[in-house]
Amino acid sequence: MDLLILPNVLIFHLSRFEIEDEYQMKLETLIKFPVEELDMRPFAAIPQKEPPIYRLYGIAVLFLIFSLTS
Repeated sequence: MDLLILPNVLIFHLSRFEIEDEYQMKLETLIKFPVEELDMRPFAAIPQKEPPIYRLYGIAVLFLIFSLTS
C-alpha cells in the first residue's frame, strides 16, 4: 500500500480481535513498533519534501470488563 500524502500526525488502529462466524477470537500476533524512528519512506507514493520519520507519542489501551447479571 502506498500513501499519497503523509500527515504530520499518523495514527494507527490495531485490531486485537477477529470475528469468525459467531465467535470472537483474540489475535496473538506480536506487533513490533519502533519508539523513535518509524520511517514511512517505503510507503510514500511520491518523494516527500521532508523525510516522513515519526516517533511514538502515546498508546491507548481499551480494557473492558463484562458483567453478566440475571
